[in-house]
Amino acid sequence: MPMKNKLIQTLDFGAKLLLILVLISIITACEKRGSLNVKYEKLNNVGEIRPVNDRLVKPYDYINAISLKDLPVKEKKLKFFDMILPAVLIAKYNLSQDVIRVKSISEKPENTRSSKEKSFIEELMTKYKVESIVDLQVKLATHPTSIVLAQAAIESGWGTSHFFTDANNIFGIWSFNANDERIKASSHRSGKNIYLKKYGSLSESIDDYFETIARGPYKEFRKMRLKIKDPYKLIPYLDKYSERGEAYVEEIETVIRKNNLIKFDSYIIDPEFFN
Repeated sequence: MPMKNKLIQTLDFGAKLLLILVLISIITACEKRGSLNVKYEKLNNVGEIRPVNDRLVKPYDYINAISLKDLPVKEKKLKFFDMILPAVLIAKYNLSQDVIRVKSISEKPENTRSSKEKSFIEELMTKYKVESIVDLQVKLATHPTSIVLAQAAIESGWGTSHFFTDANNIFGIWSFNANDERIKASSHRSGKNIYLKKYGSLSESIDDYFETIARGPYKEFRKMRLKIKDPYKLIPYLDKYSERGEAYVEEIETVIRKNNLIKFDSYIIDPEFFN
């Protein structure tokens, strides 16, 4: 008997129904690869953060972060994930569409590719600093949502940092280009000003996070995320993300475990928001 049939037979009726609904929603979402209808909203207060109540997440992309520093710890964490999770799924969806398009183009002989397709590939290869489509596909991959959320919580101080509230900068990513939209940091490095990137929405910050992982010194992590889906086995390869090394990896693990972030790895964008 196939394994999936054995699994379904061991579940009670309620669990079976939930499993079936999740499978249907995943299949439906995979089939609907049209345009995603993102809902951009401005937050005026914490109460306007829309709650995430189930595995089908409505794609609300907030154009401004809002400080959570005055909330009790339990509520702060809940509101943080409600605010960040949709942005993570939007960014992952957009990358998945690039992956699909790159794969489709790569399967065509080069002499049959349109100029638009060639330009698309060339632009991405330049952006991600690669020389082959195979390497490009590796860099366009993503990793479990639980890891992204844990790092977001750590880097933003659970939605309380200056760069989070003033620049939508979830991960404290620096700017070295005067032409960037950016803000001045309160600290200095070797007597020089530090600037942090400013983003137009929370999903833009997540986009840049994935690009940082793709372009930075995380080759082992990029290679292993293609093979490993278990977050706990994957996070040791993020030791180079922080100067804290192993201590940083341990903190990611603690945040994932204590807040049961694994559950978010099965969450997807509500198919109703695809055109």
